Amino acid sequence: MISWFDFRKQEMQKTLITASNDIDQILDFGLGSYLDGPNLKDIFKKKLQRGHNVDLSDIINLAIVNNRDENYLNKDWTEAWIAIEESANTRNTRITSNLISLCRFSYGIADYLERVSKAIGKHQGTVLEMSKYSDKKIVRVCKLSSHHSNYSLFLKPSITRNRIFNNLTKQKIRKLQYARNLRNFATKLLKILNSKYKTAKTIFEIENAGN
Repeated sequence: MISWFDFRKQEMQKTLITASNDIDQILDFGLGSYLDGPNLKDIFKKKLQRGHNVDLSDIINLAIVNNRDENYLNKDWTEAWIAIEESANTRNTRITSNLISLCRFSYGIADYLERVSKAIGKHQGTVLEMSKYSDKKIVRVCKLSSHHSNYSLFLKPSITRNRIFNNLTKQKIRKLQYARNLRNFATKLLKILNSKYKTAKTIFEIENAGN
């Protein structure tokens, strides 16, 4: 049973969720194997071997935040890269396909995040325009957000407008940083993959990557 506060209706909601895996799902996702350990390296290795969309999404979500510049050192993230290198070393066709997909998804999401950042920059000023968002609309919009609902009813709408505008500015910058993190992650990953296939005279390339 889960419960949450519905900001649109301004009331608590709850529902029952039932989750189970049948035999086919167990065979598909488990492959009869198990995690070597609980750390990020072991989890990455398992996800790279399995390579379902949900596994690749989990890796990308971590790369978005953790794959920053070289001056940022994170022990878990550094060890996770070892799992990537070890997986690439196998030159297993399934794992290779998963790594290529991981590169493609990462570049694609990076492009998308950059477009989102540009869109925010282009339209964020509309929140300050009374002709498009009246005080009444601003209050109604804030009721849908846990970040604003606590103070939107007793602060002046003008203050709320500025808060939203400033938050959009932060999001615009953050989206660009996430895009850089992902693009650097994909570029490094593709470089590792190609280095493992160098002796086989095979080169993998992602079309339009980085554009």
